[in-house]
Amino acid sequence: MKSLQAKQFINLLTKKWEIRDKKFLLEIVNFLDKNINKKISFYNGFEFSLIEEEPKIRLLHLDFWQPNLSIQDIKKIIKKRETVIASIFQQLNRKFNSAYNLSLLQSFFRFNEKTGLWPIQFGLEYQNKTKPKIKIYLSVNGGRFSLRNFCKNFNLDYKILDRKFKNKKFDTIAIDFLPNKDYGFKFYPLTAQNKGLLYRTSKESKISSVKNWARFPDGLIVDDKKVVNFIKLPTYLYNLIKDNNFKIHYFCQENDKKSIYFR
Repeated sequence: MKSLQAKQFINLLTKKWEIRDKKFLLEIVNFLDKNINKKISFYNGFEFSLIEEEPKIRLLHLDFWQPNLSIQDIKKIIKKRETVIASIFQQLNRKFNSAYNLSLLQSFFRFNEKTGLWPIQFGLEYQNKTKPKIKIYLSVNGGRFSLRNFCKNFNLDYKILDRKFKNKKFDTIAIDFLPNKDYGFKFYPLTAQNKGLLYRTSKESKISSVKNWARFPDGLIVDDKKVVNFIKLPTYLYNLIKDNNFKIHYFCQENDKKSIYFR
């Protein structure tokens, strides 16, 4: 969805869930949107995810560049994206008197520059009475990825993780940044085309939970039988998705809770 729709959705949820502090969310949407070069972007826009019975605003900003760009152009896009995300970290550190781990963020960026040059995606989760969680993703998209190298760079136990992910390709690699400087890793191994798992992994290489996910590249309308059979949405969310013709692109299930991603 476009930035205007994202802001309308944030306005609706903050009102419905009585979240008072929404100004910074709207500012982040504007900041992300204005710093995208839309002329060379294959797809850019906002996506939201909703977990059953959890009043959390879960925002994603996606940006994928056009195919066949030169390495030089890709490096420029990535460098600009890094600068924008680092700025958001600094803004949120000031606003919430927090300690999001900028050093780790820069290490994540350097790993990407040296090994992948993958698109970088930004996520944020926010609810009442807690500081935001920031999520940064590398869109590996089944490409070549060295788990051994990643573990070496981030002090993870390769032997433990290799037993879980041996011979697997990854859709995404991510880090969740918490406001107290803590963090956790997320690995998204593919199990089939457009299907996979998410392993939440601590910095001690312990897996805390596993989520199943399925992707629908073309998107599903909210009245599609697959959606209706998968999840029951509150009326106000159903109407919002239907009235705006948003498409649902992911089904997920973790710890008996279902969620959807739509844009």
